[in-house]
Amino acid sequence: MEKPEIKAEINNKLEALQKNLSETGARTVLTSLAHILAFPPEFLEPNRELYVKSIKSFLNFGNSHLYMNIIHSLYPNYVRNSYDFYVPIIRELITNYNNFNKRLNPSELVNILTKFSECNTRNPTIYNHILSDIGRLFNALKNDELSDVVVAFTKIRIKQTDLFDKILSKIVSYPTNFATNIKFIFSSFFKVGFNSPQAKASIAEIYKKSGKSSATALAFANYISILNIENEAELFEEVLANLTPEFSQRYKHDLFNLEEYLRIVHKDKPHFAETVKNLIPEYEELKAKISTESKTLSKAKKLVRKNYLILEFIF
Repeated sequence: MEKPEIKAEINNKLEALQKNLSETGARTVLTSLAHILAFPPEFLEPNRELYVKSIKSFLNFGNSHLYMNIIHSLYPNYVRNSYDFYVPIIRELITNYNNFNKRLNPSELVNILTKFSECNTRNPTIYNHILSDIGRLFNALKNDELSDVVVAFTKIRIKQTDLFDKILSKIVSYPTNFATNIKFIFSSFFKVGFNSPQAKASIAEIYKKSGKSSATALAFANYISILNIENEAELFEEVLANLTPEFSQRYKHDLFNLEEYLRIVHKDKPHFAETVKNLIPEYEELKAKISTESKTLSKAKKLVRKNYLILEFIF
């Protein structure tokens, strides 16, 4: 809870900004609205209809810069936790996207995709529009931006096979240029089970041409486990051989999670789980510790749920 003096200061700032919403110029209204939407939703709720009316009345008279200001003003945590409040605002951003998309540069396009994804927006229309624009600007996108595109789509469980294959082709051609991005890209591919024929055909080549850092090796190992390729056992072991003892010690919980996943999901490939298990320092002690922590956490969750139900019943 904010202190009364802080609340008063925030409300005073909002009142000053809200006065600008009665102006007739789109720049003044939309700039003020962008500042307003950056505040926590509990302060905005009383005047929600005013903000919705303002964005409906003025957004289509703005420009791409003002549109991006509104996009940047939305904090994903605020949106996810108070989604109903932001629905009409996000709806207007989606409706007006095609008024500005041709004037957006590649970085702005990726920023929009990332923002909608981080806000957990599930409207397919906006992603279809953005996908079309990514295709139009694909060659202008930087490697980091292509990585961000993959991460954004997979965050909301969208598997764009044609686009992902196109990005894979670029990685095959310039693997060293993607050295810092591969771990994010392959971890994202793993998340949505992307295992196209091109992915199966190119994984070994990408591995041989790319850097052999421990973090990248772990991402490769995760991804290899879902591809069902020839000589997968040999490649899997070769990749994991790049993990340093220091890395294995520092990220032993990540390795433990991978081992558990492989043991449960890939029962037909026990060598995968066994290979990872042999890399985990003090495996049995870690397993016992995690088991104890899981039981304690489970009890805590049950207690919280029980108390919540009691409070819900009382009030």
